[in-house]
Amino acid sequence: MNNNSLAESCSSPQIHKVDGHVHLHPGFDTARVLDSARRNMGLSGPPEGSAGFLLLTETAGTDRFSSLPNRAGIWSVEPCAEPVSRVACSRDGCRLFIIAGRQIVTAEGLEVLVHGTTETIADGLPLRDVMAVADGLAALAVLPWGVGKWVGERGRIIRSLAAAAPVSARFCLADTGVRLKGTPRPKALTEAETNGWRVLAGSDPLPFPTQTSAVGRFGFAAEFLLDPDHPFRSLERWVRSCGRSPACYGPLQGLIGFLVLQTFMQVRKRLV
Repeated sequence: MNNNSLAESCSSPQIHKVDGHVHLHPGFDTARVLDSARRNMGLSGPPEGSAGFLLLTETAGTDRFSSLPNRAGIWSVEPCAEPVSRVACSRDGCRLFIIAGRQIVTAEGLEVLVHGTTETIADGLPLRDVMAVADGLAALAVLPWGVGKWVGERGRIIRSLAAAAPVSARFCLADTGVRLKGTPRPKALTEAETNGWRVLAGSDPLPFPTQTSAVGRFGFAAEFLLDPDHPFRSLERWVRSCGRSPACYGPLQGLIGFLVLQTFMQVRKRLV
C-alpha cells in the first residue's frame, strides 16, 4: 500500500470503524469474517473512503495473523509497511485493516488485550507486568469488561487500578458486544472514565461457527488521518491523543441470543 495517489486522497481525517476485540476461532473462514465485518460496519469502496479495523486478540498457541491467506473470496490480503498490519481489499476497493494482537490471561485471572504486536507475551504474569511489557512494545493494553469477569477479587483489582489515572496513554478499558441489550453500562467503566481512562469496544465473537457473523458488529468510531502504510500507528496515535472515550457503534445482544450464547459457553467450559 505505497500509492501516492491513495495517500493524497486520505489527506484529511475520516471516521473509521474499529472492532477492538476480534478472535479468529478454529472454523472461522477468513472470507466470511471479512464479509461479515464489511456488512456490519457498513463499509463500501472506493479505496479513499473510510476503512474498517479488526484488532485481533489471539490466545496462547494461536497465530492466525501470520497465516492469513493472500486471497479469501472477493478479498485480497496484503502486508502493510508495518509488520503488525495487513490490509484486505475487496474487488470494489473496500478496505479492512487487520491488526495483530494478543489476549493475555494474567496471574490474577484477568484478561488483557494487547493491540499492535506480533510478540508472544506469556500468560500468568502479573497484570502490571503485562501492561508494562505492552507499553514497552508501543502497543495498546486494554482491559475488557466481560460477563462475570470483574467480580470478587478481580473486580477489586480493576477498581483499584482505575481509581487513579492510567500511567500510560496506551492503557484503556473496553466494553463488549456480548453484553445484554437494555442493561446499564457497567458502573466500573463509567467510574474509570472520571479518572481519565478511555473505554474502547469490540465484538468479542465466541467460539461457535455462527459467530463469524458477529465480527465487526460492535466497536468504536475513530476519526483520524490514516496512513495506509502504517494503519496501526495511525490508530494508536489517535487513541493516545483522545481526551475521552470514543463513541461506540452497533447493537448489543438481544435476550434470546444472550441466553443462548451464555448457555453454550457454560456447556463448553464443562466439556473442555
